[in-house]
Amino acid sequence: MTGACCDRPFVFPERRYRLPIEFGPGGWMSWISIAAAAAIATVPYNAADEVAARAWIAKAGHRFDAAATSPADLAPLVKRLAGARVIGIGEATHGTHQDEAFKAELIKALVRAGTIDTVAIECNRAAGYGFDRYVRFGEGDPAALIRSPNFFSIWRNDAFGGLLLWLRAWNQKADKPIRVVGIDNQSTGVDASVALAFLSRHDSQTAVRLRDAMQALLPNANGTPVFLYDWIAKSDRATFDAIFKAAGELETRLADAPAGWRDDPDYSEATYAAKVARQGLFEFDHEYKGADKKFDEAEYYSRRDVFMAANLVERIGDGRTALWAHDNHVASAFSAADEQAGWRNLGWSIKAKLKGGYQTVGFTWSRATLNVVNLPDAARNPSVETRVYSDVPLRNDRPGELGHLFSALPGEAWWIDMRTRPHSAALDRWAARPAWRGWAGWRVDPANWQKKNDGGAQAPDRGFDVIVWFRTMSPARVWPGR
Repeated sequence: MTGACCDRPFVFPERRYRLPIEFGPGGWMSWISIAAAAAIATVPYNAADEVAARAWIAKAGHRFDAAATSPADLAPLVKRLAGARVIGIGEATHGTHQDEAFKAELIKALVRAGTIDTVAIECNRAAGYGFDRYVRFGEGDPAALIRSPNFFSIWRNDAFGGLLLWLRAWNQKADKPIRVVGIDNQSTGVDASVALAFLSRHDSQTAVRLRDAMQALLPNANGTPVFLYDWIAKSDRATFDAIFKAAGELETRLADAPAGWRDDPDYSEATYAAKVARQGLFEFDHEYKGADKKFDEAEYYSRRDVFMAANLVERIGDGRTALWAHDNHVASAFSAADEQAGWRNLGWSIKAKLKGGYQTVGFTWSRATLNVVNLPDAARNPSVETRVYSDVPLRNDRPGELGHLFSALPGEAWWIDMRTRPHSAALDRWAARPAWRGWAGWRVDPANWQKKNDGGAQAPDRGFDVIVWFRTMSPARVWPGR
């Protein structure tokens, strides 16, 4: 990650931590091991290695018009990505326009080429379901769907809105419509209500009992959702355990449904809703009042991404999809120390399932103005309703930052296929040395920008098959009153 918010209100600077997008500990992941942090601090910037890398990019890279990315610009990239089951397309920040606009144009190009048949979004099931019904059948108001409390407010902008309208236009003429799926799980009350509505048609007695048990988390009479994290943080263990037990029973009841239920056209979505309802609670099961804070951090803080990966693979079946998410989720690898310690993200988990069937596109830049919340790292995260967004200028073009390498190239934008990198001593050293990428979520602390070991420094060779660079990025073109 206004949108629904279960925002984790604290950060642990002395240990691994995550800065949430909108919904709490499952938000934008930002973590790094002590060993990897030390490596970032001690490996010096090497100008000669960077010169070698720049020469390779100038020879093998693809320069394009940053202001108007055309189908011709994207054709070589679409060809490069052909054959992948899942194409993870990231974004460097949640507050800039060029990376998200490029992502939207790339998805359109992949659709036109017949490379994908699904768009998977890092959003809750209900939002994805609404988008799917709109692009396939024209149901609903697209502006209202994007403003839904189940959708992250960071993507209420021209890039995403334009893509949604384009997908609807494509499907009006397509022989095989493009589908949309939401793979996130942080709207337990909304998801449970969908599963319970299905259950009530087939087993009303059990539905009534489980609805009573989960009532505190279900949307109110006006349809307003309960913010999951806020509810959990105010609940004691007995209250949390009771709802978690009911959510587990609901999931099991639908998963084990008799054959007659499975003929109901709503069965698949209801079963998925029950599953993600339970997932959301499980991700926060150390957040209720008095919860034990001694736990396996790698396993606990990886839960959301591991679930999203499983949800994506399950929902697309034999299809081929483009994944819309942040670079930090999309990356298929990160520091070796963290991987060995058991940390997992969405991209790593997909790669583990699909191997070469997963390809990734990541972003970097040199100068940018981000539309974000300007907030010191030590400050308490404000609720979505009270966040104040502003335009914040930042740099990613100093030695040790990936934009520094690209800045000396001509032109305003390039992309490079990292898998084509030749091997030499200089290029191997450059590719293995961590560099700041300019990653940011919904908030930044300009005073500590790219100084703290928050996971933004990654070796260029790890995590992305293709890297896209922009010399300058402007603020995201957000919608009025988002």
